[in-house]
Amino acid sequence: MNIVHIIGNGFDLNLDLKTSYKDFYNYYIKIKSKNENIELLKREIKSNSENWSDLELALGKFTAKIKTIEEFESIRQDIILNLSNYLKAIEESFDFKKINIGELLMCLSAPHRKLRNGDKRKFEEDYLSIKNEVTHIDTISFNYTSILDKLLIGQTNKQMSIANSLSNYSIIKPIKHIHGYLNERMIIGVNDNSQVFNEDFVKNIDFSEAFIKTEYNKAASHLVDDECIDLINNANIICVFGSSLGLTDKFWWELISDRLLKENCELIIYQRCPNIENNLYNNLISKEIRNIKDKFSSLKSNATKEEIDIIKQNIYVNINSDFFKIV
Repeated sequence: MNIVHIIGNGFDLNLDLKTSYKDFYNYYIKIKSKNENIELLKREIKSNSENWSDLELALGKFTAKIKTIEEFESIRQDIILNLSNYLKAIEESFDFKKINIGELLMCLSAPHRKLRNGDKRKFEEDYLSIKNEVTHIDTISFNYTSILDKLLIGQTNKQMSIANSLSNYSIIKPIKHIHGYLNERMIIGVNDNSQVFNEDFVKNIDFSEAFIKTEYNKAASHLVDDECIDLINNANIICVFGSSLGLTDKFWWELISDRLLKENCELIIYQRCPNIENNLYNNLISKEIRNIKDKFSSLKSNATKEEIDIIKQNIYVNINSDFFKIV
């Protein structure tokens, strides 16, 4: 059996790290620049912070205010450099000793364990026949930080028996960083040309290979994207944690939807919903779960009603759970 985890920034936030775009902006706008366009960007962020809740989407819109690709590239590089420096300082200050490694391993090997009781029981019954098999566990990180990688030092590429797993034996593989690292191939970009508001820019190959994520990966020829595609296409369980299911990663959500339309694959989504403060109001939880299923299924372009129904049937959601609560 193959389990694939998709890890977003919510993982780092769950460790009480200030890695949100809002946290970065508070740092970034204080840094003075001689570049007028960079200063314009910072004024935009400061005056319209809500519009910049998604940095990458907002940058795609901001291209409409920039005249040349060279000017935009200066902005893009400035953001990458400063975001890298900001996140490096956070990662270096993190106390790895406070982490419950046993709980981390259980979450990776048993992604169903924090679902609602009915959904959890369904997984346990459905996968009873593979109890004596080896489960291969891969992780695709959307994060630039390597905190999870460091937590798994000494835990990868070896057969282990982990409590609460769906099978008796698990092998955790090294993490793949599809968006790069703090010191290497950091990608700040959008999903496709429709998310770029400067129509002249999208005609330029240099711009596309810098700001369109799929084109960036293809041009870089690192093959991590191909490896991640293969992992998803062969997954039996895909677990998304800490991601807002944003449009700038639509390629990956559509790929997962395509996998769900085939046999033997289910998707688990854990999401944080701050508008639901406690578990007293179960009707609100059920409504939010429906909303998340609707949102995910809507991300597949040109899907038929039948396909949307199949996708939803293979999605299991829980909100505000303590999954990956390892501190």
